[in-house]
Amino acid sequence: GRRVSDIALLWPITAIQAETYINRDADSGLPVANWLPEHVNHHVLSDLLTNKLRRDFTFIHPEDLWNGKITAAGSELVLNNETNIQHYKVLLMPGGDVISAETMKAIKQYYDNGGKVVATSSLPKCAAEFGRDEEVVRLVTEMFGIDPRQENYPDKFDSNVNKGCLAFLHNPTPEILADLFTRWELRADIAFDESTIPPAQIGYLNYIHKQKEGRDFYYITNTTGSTVHTTVSLRGKFDNLEFWNPHIGKIVPVRNSESAKQPDGGYVTNIKLSIPKVSGVFVVGKMKE
Repeated sequence: GRRVSDIALLWPITAIQAETYINRDADSGLPVANWLPEHVNHHVLSDLLTNKLRRDFTFIHPEDLWNGKITAAGSELVLNNETNIQHYKVLLMPGGDVISAETMKAIKQYYDNGGKVVATSSLPKCAAEFGRDEEVVRLVTEMFGIDPRQENYPDKFDSNVNKGCLAFLHNPTPEILADLFTRWELRADIAFDESTIPPAQIGYLNYIHKQKEGRDFYYITNTTGSTVHTTVSLRGKFDNLEFWNPHIGKIVPVRNSESAKQPDGGYVTNIKLSIPKVSGVFVVGKMKE
């Protein structure tokens, strides 16, 4: 099925390649291949989104932003794939000193036309292409109002006349990102009542959402050591939802689901959910028009 993911996370391949060389960390005592360039934090953002905010995302290759595989459509980035088209509502940039000038140009154009961008840890100041460092510095400075060659620069929040939004965060904590997504009206595809979920000492409550043949399939997993009783809010209006138990092959209707209109005019459908420890369940249904 087609994966549903609102968040695009840029894969910082150019920063990793440009700032890594053989034996760079030979004196550190760290195991081989355990070193990352300073500020490159894609792995931190991945854990934060998946396990702290419970927001699914897709890593995107930087070249795809300018080679036609991903194109900007107003406030969205669209993955042009016949079987797995995705519509991203926000782009997250990991830190790193190096980025392709073509990629940076595409990111600025997306923001200028109404897109939402969150840069983290550090802003790029060098180009992956030879002779284009000044172009990257100019694009970053024009977009963020920050010269990335400075030693220290502050966090930044801004917007433009086309309703584009941007933020630069040195330390993107779960609380700061959650507040930012709320202010930018990036409502979660699936939300959990966090007050009912015990702090994770081992394992997490996670999900993945796919669409196939007009139906929505949410696979929700509990890899903790305790049963979780929670309320789940699915974005959209659903009826005739079903629980599919993959462990015993049993299908039962979801009882007492309730749709509620949101301030932005959209709907969420709330359901009660109990998932035993180290198990998962599918929630399956068809969204009403």
